[in-house]
Amino acid sequence: MGYEYTLKVPNEFRDTVAKHADAGISQIFERLPADAPDHVSVTAVPEGLLLCDHLSHESIAAVALKRTIQWLLRYVTEITVEEA
Repeated sequence: MGYEYTLKVPNEFRDTVAKHADAGISQIFERLPADAPDHVSVTAVPEGLLLCDHLSHESIAAVALKRTIQWLLRYVTEITVEEA
């Protein structure tokens, strides 16, 4: 239970994001508490990345969302965030 957000990237960047997603997701969780995956998850999906906030620790989810957007901006110039 919680919120899910799809961070969609334009079609022309999807292959690049998918190629680097595993490393990027690891970077997103660097320097977060070890239990961060209990509170939020980030998963590669065909449209970009899916962030799931489990509503158990709002500051960890906020930091993860910020880092996810920052990471995506390395590869794309436009991100659309939609509730999944």
